[in-house]
Amino acid sequence: MSGYVRIHRSLIGHPAFRNDAEAMAFAWLVAKAAWKPVRVRYKERAIMLDRGSVAVSQRDMAKALDRDKAWIERLWKRLRAEAMIEVVCEAGVAVIRICNYSHYQAIRGEREAADEAPKEAEARQAQGTEQGIEEREEVSSEPNGSSPRLWACPIGVDPKHWRDLLKNRKTKRLTNSESAYEGQLREIAKLADDEWPPGRLVQHAAENGWAGIHDPRKSLNGSNHERPNNPLGSAVENILRTC
Repeated sequence: MSGYVRIHRSLIGHPAFRNDAEAMAFAWLVAKAAWKPVRVRYKERAIMLDRGSVAVSQRDMAKALDRDKAWIERLWKRLRAEAMIEVVCEAGVAVIRICNYSHYQAIRGEREAADEAPKEAEARQAQGTEQGIEEREEVSSEPNGSSPRLWACPIGVDPKHWRDLLKNRKTKRLTNSESAYEGQLREIAKLADDEWPPGRLVQHAAENGWAGIHDPRKSLNGSNHERPNNPLGSAVENILRTC
């Protein structure tokens, strides 16, 4: 195995992990995953791995990381609940598929094409381009310099649902400041559990037209977290703020 992988700094301190050791264990899986379809031999069985997949048992992973098998078992359970991995059985062997692997580990040609797309769009149309570039940056999980971009899509969340949530915030004219972003991440970390992992929390908020993350259990019991979007009321509030 050769080459390199992209490891995001946002893994450290991410709400999906209880500590940095779990984050590094997930990074280990990313590093071990196949970067292109390949045929391997594991446990005396020939297995065809798709891109972003790795054949490994809980026992072997525990041995490689010098951890108890129970520790690895709990980690796999949480990663599955967070929609970060899928575990399937191929030829009697456990195969882990890393969700959104292609999104985070784009090959050079794909990355160059993605980088060139905004430039070509800017050359074709002058109006509205800045907004398009801004939206793409908001949902990107690529690091910008030494830290992740502001409002980057959290790991385990479908970028489509994250874009919809940001559109809801724009419609309600809410700020997308750094503090607001950190507040949403805290809400995700506080509310996420096995039943409601981050991906499902964001999807539920986006589908209900919410501009932020709220406890879905309360909404299902009839409690409304956000007031209806009342243009007249918003106008009155704006006038009062300026007085």
